[in-house]
Amino acid sequence: MSSQKWPGRRSQRIDFVFDEEIKKGVLNENLEEEALQSLREKGHIFHYFRAEKGGDLDSIGIDFLIWLKTGRILALQVKSSERGRQEHLFEYGYLVPHCIVVEPSDSVLDLVEKTLAELGLDIRPLEEVLEEIIREARNGSIEAATGSL
Repeated sequence: MSSQKWPGRRSQRIDFVFDEEIKKGVLNENLEEEALQSLREKGHIFHYFRAEKGGDLDSIGIDFLIWLKTGRILALQVKSSERGRQEHLFEYGYLVPHCIVVEPSDSVLDLVEKTLAELGLDIRPLEEVLEEIIREARNGSIEAATGSL
C-alpha cells in the first residue's frame, strides 16, 4: 500500500510505540520509587526526590536525587533496557553516572538491591563493617577494608 493512501497510519504507529515506552518508563520509575521509600524507611538513605516528568532535571537525564546520610546527593536514572542505559551513559554519564535497568521480572526487593549496588552503599550493620576494618588493619591491608565501604 502506498503511504499516500494511508498518510496517518505510520505516524499513528510511531506515536503508539512512543506512548507505550513512556508508560513503561513511568511504571519502572514508580517501582524504583517504592524501592527508594523502602531504603529510606530502613535508614539506608536519608531522603530522595523524584524529578518532574519533562522538567529541568528530567531534561538532563535525572529521574531521582538521592540524599545519603553522609550529606552527599547522587543523581539516578532509571531505564527499561540495557541499550537505554548505554545510551544514557553515553549522553549524560559525565553528569549522571548512576543508572539502573528495571527488568520486567524485577520486584521492589530486586530494585532495592540493584539501587544499593549502583550507589555503592554497604547495607551491613555498622558493627560488622567496623570489625572488618579493624581485622584488615591488623593484617596490614587497610585499603582493602575501606575500599568496600
